[in-house]
Amino acid sequence: MLAQQLGDPLTATALEVTAWLLLEHPGPWGKNALTESGLDPAVTHQLDQVERRIGVRTQLISPPGDERPRWCYAAVRAPGATPGWGRKAVDDITDLLSLDFSILAAGQLPPGFEPLAEPLYAVCANEAGDPCCGRSGSAVHAALRAQVGDRGRRTAHVGGHKFAANVVVFPHGHYYGRVDPPAAAAITSATEAGRIDLEHFRGRSTYTIPEQAADDVLRRQGYLGVDEVTLTERAIEVGDRTYRNHFTTADGRRHTVTVRSEDQSPARLQSCTDAGPSVPIRWTCVGLDSTEPIGHHP
Repeated sequence: MLAQQLGDPLTATALEVTAWLLLEHPGPWGKNALTESGLDPAVTHQLDQVERRIGVRTQLISPPGDERPRWCYAAVRAPGATPGWGRKAVDDITDLLSLDFSILAAGQLPPGFEPLAEPLYAVCANEAGDPCCGRSGSAVHAALRAQVGDRGRRTAHVGGHKFAANVVVFPHGHYYGRVDPPAAAAITSATEAGRIDLEHFRGRSTYTIPEQAADDVLRRQGYLGVDEVTLTERAIEVGDRTYRNHFTTADGRRHTVTVRSEDQSPARLQSCTDAGPSVPIRWTCVGLDSTEPIGHHP
């Protein structure tokens, strides 16, 4: 693909999402999967407005088969590194409107969601959304199912068509791009072992784009454990396109990471279906200050 040939970076390209609701729905899905799914339009409109207002995204995923009930999964950004993760049976899509979305946005699972431990892998394979995803996503879905069975699901648009195939791993909302079947196997192996696969890593969706860029800096210092890096303060802008971020790591260190974005010319299509070209962004680290843990003696 042209994006790969031109060196468009994967870093800090995950969709920003406060919390996720993953609703099983076999399809068919339209270009806008939620509103073009055949589900009650009055309900999907309200769910779409919730996303626009507070960032809680309802994402359609394929069911594992014909089993019932329909499940709705929730992944939220809890105060610590490990997010909340659970599921609830949904008899009717209107049941979703009774959820307390403010609880989800605050990083807690609503009442009635049973906690889950194992991750779920969702690959964008919606050809109606973008032909790039349709072509590459099906093979990756088969590879995921071969590795993790029913925890490998098809999903609709997740952002970043040019990085197809795209995989999102829940509950953390870790995005991976340019995934082929061998890469899918590597990602599942790393995740099941509690690690991140850096080669295909795009970022964590519950972080803002500057926070994703700063998190990537620490990951490349060797902090590859899924829960090894914790954001302690939201990013603040300290200069033109420059942001300061604060993290702690499992070894007790505190880190201040300053990152800056810059345009990467020339302009190019960001999706197979874009109306015109735009300029992608590259992030660079302009400052990394790490303190030793309390009680450390060199």
